[in-house]
Amino acid sequence: MPNLEEKRTETIVNINDDNNLLKEMEDKTLKMLNMSKGNILDDEELIQTLNNSKKTSIIIAERLIDAKETEQKIGIARESYRAVANRGSCLYFVVAQLSEIDSMYQFSLNYFSSIFCNVIKNSDKKIRIDVKMSTMIEDITRAVYINVSRG
Repeated sequence: MPNLEEKRTETIVNINDDNNLLKEMEDKTLKMLNMSKGNILDDEELIQTLNNSKKTSIIIAERLIDAKETEQKIGIARESYRAVANRGSCLYFVVAQLSEIDSMYQFSLNYFSSIFCNVIKNSDKKIRIDVKMSTMIEDITRAVYINVSRG
């Protein structure tokens, strides 16, 4: 999952860079069209700029399609972990409320996050995703129980 998040961040940065490049090319083309005197078909630099803009916009359009596909894959992967995240959220709020019973049961979010992340890191990467999710839910529940029981 961390690799997907890195890919997602990289995709967002690339989309932003591509959009900025398109904007710069549009501005340059409009400026050249505005400054052009006489027949614009005779302006070699303008023609070259327009051709470069067209090629670049085609490349960027293809990258945007790839980026959308990547976003969809990331969304599917993220959604598959939703049940684990829900269990983690429920467990955290239950554990947080234990401090109302006795102050001995005070646990920080960082402590809880470290338990949660350790279970995810130690999960078997080779098993099917549906089996992996149910196993992770059980493992997170067990790990939180063991750690909270120890105090």
